[in-house]
Amino acid sequence: MTGSSNFPTGAQAFQRSAACGGGETCSHAFLSKLNAAGSALLYSSYLGGTRNDSANAIALDLSGAAYVAGHTNSADFPISTKAQQKAMGTHSACTNSGRSCSDAFVSKFSTSGALLYSTFLGGDGDQRAAAIAVDTAGAAYIAGHTDSHNFPVRLCMPFKRSSLIMVLAPSLPS
Repeated sequence: MTGSSNFPTGAQAFQRSAACGGGETCSHAFLSKLNAAGSALLYSSYLGGTRNDSANAIALDLSGAAYVAGHTNSADFPISTKAQQKAMGTHSACTNSGRSCSDAFVSKFSTSGALLYSTFLGGDGDQRAAAIAVDTAGAAYIAGHTDSHNFPVRLCMPFKRSSLIMVLAPSLPS
């Protein structure tokens, strides 16, 4: 994550600048790809909204597409139009107890740095993605934690303020 307002981005960057809401100081996730020699940026981009955003894990699929997982406090985090979850969770469990909470996110970028998909993963509490892996079919496996009572779950055992594991199908629309 970076708090820099002049982080190196290129002409092909998905997001060339970072903005914080209300003149606040905040940090943003970023994604950069170097050439094999490490001597030049192939692409580099901010990834975030107007609040704090953190990229915690990255994985590549067989084609070289990059999958980034992390957490965000930004309701305006860049989300694709047909995302698995288009809006942040309500975080009512957090606001009722005076806590600041985040939603997890997963974003997929092409080999040239174009955003292919991006989605929130969250509910009424705090959730953070800590790890990501991609299988040979392109399905993304995300691990992290949540204390949400209404985290979007399917085919799993209920957790109480514990770990989460989520799988995103390879055909998640953009």
